[in-house]
Amino acid sequence: MPSTRKIFIDGEWRATADRAVVRNPYDGSVVAELHQATAAELDEAVAAAARAFERARKMPSFEREAMLLGIASGIEARREEF
Repeated sequence: MPSTRKIFIDGEWRATADRAVVRNPYDGSVVAELHQATAAELDEAVAAAARAFERARKMPSFEREAMLLGIASGIEARREEF
């Protein structure tokens, strides 16, 4: 069965067939199914995060502030979802 699971790496959503199942230890029922990156995808995500950190570190503080305020606004707008 094809999967529609996706993970976010380097600014894009990517399909992944890997998943992790979280079970209730009491009765074994499924609590959640999570998208799970492969080791290679994890390496890509870590490298992308390092590049993003370097870009952010080099940008002027007022640009960094605007970016962080935009992120905060996005989180606030979706607070119920989170």
